[in-house]
Amino acid sequence: MEGPAQGMSRRASRRILWLSFLLTVPVPFWAFEGGRVPTAWLFEVAAFTGALLWSEGGFVTELAFGLLVGEAVIAALALYLVARTVTRMLFGGRSEIHVAWIATVVGVLLVLACFDIYRTPFVAGGRAVNLVGIFG
Repeated sequence: MEGPAQGMSRRASRRILWLSFLLTVPVPFWAFEGGRVPTAWLFEVAAFTGALLWSEGGFVTELAFGLLVGEAVIAALALYLVARTVTRMLFGGRSEIHVAWIATVVGVLLVLACFDIYRTPFVAGGRAVNLVGIFG
């Protein structure tokens, strides 16, 4: 390596990739109807549903909260395993990797998220939307 500014540890790389995956990778979900959304969106909707459950209660709200949290946790764990595998592939036996590799992966994810790859009946009437549309 040329210096510490050029390299990134395996742990830091894995965290950055995992957070990028949580924000951009569409995962399938089902909560009364299905769709493909980022895991971060599932956590966001689960938080809103949890607040509703806290204030109003009810079986349907409890069911929706459980489904959303369960699916978000499963997706987050699966994406963590993917991030771990990708960092192992990029690092090989090295202790550091060039920052450009991680930046390239994150950049490709962000470019792909600009396309209409997310779909849920809860946003835009079920039409496919991009990352801004799913959170907007």
